[in-house]
Amino acid sequence: MYWGSISFISSGALSVASLDNRCPPVVKASLAMNVISAVTAVAAVSNFSTDLSKSPESECSRIYYQRELAIAYCKVFWKHTIGNSRVLQGFSLLEFFVSIATFVLTWITRGSTETTSSVSQIDNPPEENPNSP
Repeated sequence: MYWGSISFISSGALSVASLDNRCPPVVKASLAMNVISAVTAVAAVSNFSTDLSKSPESECSRIYYQRELAIAYCKVFWKHTIGNSRVLQGFSLLEFFVSIATFVLTWITRGSTETTSSVSQIDNPPEENPNSP
């Protein structure tokens, strides 16, 4: 569950580095981390979906000691768990869409790394040394 946030932060850092550096290995690493981030987001959404499918009544019916008080605490616990799962599922969906968007934008700008370097060499030819023979 926490791997999603770690992969999302690292894919964002690599995406920023690929924009500054334009080195092909950094761009490829950024693309790979965006894919990994999207996959972990899908895994998190499915994990939170299974949490949301559970009901407090079915989960709390297994308690056999101090029946009334324990069931009341259990229902409160599961209501908070389901609420947290809904919020985290929303963030995981947002992470998935941002990872896909970042992947697409990095993929589009990936082709401009070669053209940018060749255009800058054409526009700015190497300076000649006037002291050379």
